[in-house]
Amino acid sequence: MMHWVCVVSLSMAGITFALFVIAALVQLFRRPAPLVRPTPGGGIGAGVQQQALIEDMAKLVEALGKLADSLTKAGPTVVAFTATLAFLLVAMAAAGFETVKTPAPPPSPVNSGWNSATPCVLYAFRPGDHHLPGGVGSLEQSPADCFKTLMHGMEQHQVALLLIVGHADKRELLPKGRSYYGSNGSLAYQRALEVKKELLKAYTAGPKRPLSSEELSWRTIVLSAGPNNVGKEVTPDDLSYDRAVEIFPISKPASSPPG
Repeated sequence: MMHWVCVVSLSMAGITFALFVIAALVQLFRRPAPLVRPTPGGGIGAGVQQQALIEDMAKLVEALGKLADSLTKAGPTVVAFTATLAFLLVAMAAAGFETVKTPAPPPSPVNSGWNSATPCVLYAFRPGDHHLPGGVGSLEQSPADCFKTLMHGMEQHQVALLLIVGHADKRELLPKGRSYYGSNGSLAYQRALEVKKELLKAYTAGPKRPLSSEELSWRTIVLSAGPNNVGKEVTPDDLSYDRAVEIFPISKPASSPPG
């Protein structure tokens, strides 16, 4: 393991030093500016500056030679450690030359308080019936009191869309219900319409609810769907939960701040 550490450290140090030598040679042998005779009272000419640069490079090469001679007398661990430090210092210096501007993260979406993926479920309709003589309060709700939460949410968020989906359980309609509804699909749709009627009855337009009842009605879509629980092992509670209506509220996204 230590062998590979030594090899990698020395290789990286060698690559870094080679890049440094190339950059130094390019700077040294760049076409020099024409010598300018110093004028009386003038400053140092370009020729004097070039001579000073050559002297500095000679001193640097001499210092590097002494360092290399010292490292040859040291053990491999010291050499590897020294090479690693040199590589890290060069990498840190190179990183300081160019600062990468990290783009600002996109603004976090505004929490609307409504999660359309978790609808308000009103369930336990009477079997084979869509009427609500006791209103929405006669139904079970999941999450608890979600209908009240839904109505309160309309005061905080402008409604873009209300999706109401009615359901019926897996059992066939009795003759009386079949003669009235025709099918479970029709029964499920009538349950969704009944909940829409109760929702519009509970909705009152005002300063906190800019939409009128008519506008809210236009933004409400009513659908029907089949049961969620099927098969041979369906409990009475499963059947009760399938006699339901789901409400999916979707609010308008908050407007982005200027800038």
